[in-house]
Amino acid sequence: MVDKSLPGLKLSEPVRLVFEEGKVVSIEGDPGAGYLERAIQEGEQEPNGERARTIAELGIGTNPQARLQGNLMTDEKIAGTIHVAIGRNDFLGGKNLAPVHIDCVVSEPRLRVDGDLIAEF
Repeated sequence: MVDKSLPGLKLSEPVRLVFEEGKVVSIEGDPGAGYLERAIQEGEQEPNGERARTIAELGIGTNPQARLQGNLMTDEKIAGTIHVAIGRNDFLGGKNLAPVHIDCVVSEPRLRVDGDLIAEF
């Protein structure tokens, strides 16, 4: 559940993202879900748009001084959070050339892979 922020948006309600085989297949929870879906769909209209839903990055926030501002450059660094990005990641050493890079910040995360809990903050 993304519950802190999306690019340019502090969330008032959580957004649930479902990933299958490394891609976002479902987005639920208004108003943030509509905002995120529109951003992805805009990217899908561009060259390499089919890559806009691909997981690009997973980051762990470690800065105890960072505070939620609705600015991802700060929000994704808040201690005890994670952020998951979808879309472009070649500038981070990845290989996904997508037209968008969308960070999604989560507080108090539990990371599960194939149903198995691998980390809890």
